[in-house]
Amino acid sequence: MNNSAQNRVVIGFVVWAAVVSALFIPLEGKTALLWSAWGALLLAGLLAACAVWKFTEGRRNEYLTNWMFLAFLAPSLLVSVVVSLTIGALAYYGVWTMDLLWFGAVQVVLLGWLAVRLLLAGAAQEVILNDEAKVAQDTNGWKKLRLQAENILAEAPVASQNSLRKLVELIRYSDPVTILEVAQVEEGIAEKLSVLKYLLSEGDQAKIEAQCAQIETAVKERNAHLQAHKGSTSVLRG
Repeated sequence: MNNSAQNRVVIGFVVWAAVVSALFIPLEGKTALLWSAWGALLLAGLLAACAVWKFTEGRRNEYLTNWMFLAFLAPSLLVSVVVSLTIGALAYYGVWTMDLLWFGAVQVVLLGWLAVRLLLAGAAQEVILNDEAKVAQDTNGWKKLRLQAENILAEAPVASQNSLRKLVELIRYSDPVTILEVAQVEEGIAEKLSVLKYLLSEGDQAKIEAQCAQIETAVKERNAHLQAHKGSTSVLRG
């Protein structure tokens, strides 16, 4: 995080505090309600400054340091500012006034509303990030198999590349998300790929093509299991 961004946040809050103070302090006949409105405005500015400060120093996937947090924070703080300004102005000009206790209750409600919004946003984002992490974890095994197959193709002699290219394409365009039910099949595919690499070093084209055919069959079996599992899951959800 560069210090210039943090400096701008501090300057922004100081300017906000100065503007609010310049509006309120010169007023004559200030009541406790007006002072409370002034404090509420300063608090809103402080919360906004803290949020932006945290946003500038964090990583994209952290709840307190991404745009979701600011998007949920901004409307709540805006409402708090408008309410404080409106109540303060009405009280100062004698149009309408509010008991200090009720004003405090309004601010507590607004802060509670803000807290609930942020908690709900945080919970929603946590679910999303957990799902993303699970998908990444579920695809790691198949990605390793795909990389293993691509490396074998890259190192294979020209005479064997046609057979291998078809196999690599089959693996590459298969569903990368794995499930427990196909774990043994995928382990078998990994073992067969290791055998294939050994056969390539021997150069026996007949054995290489036979091994490729076995791996293709295993991959298709794995894909069929996955498709059947997704189909049954869709039926259950429906």
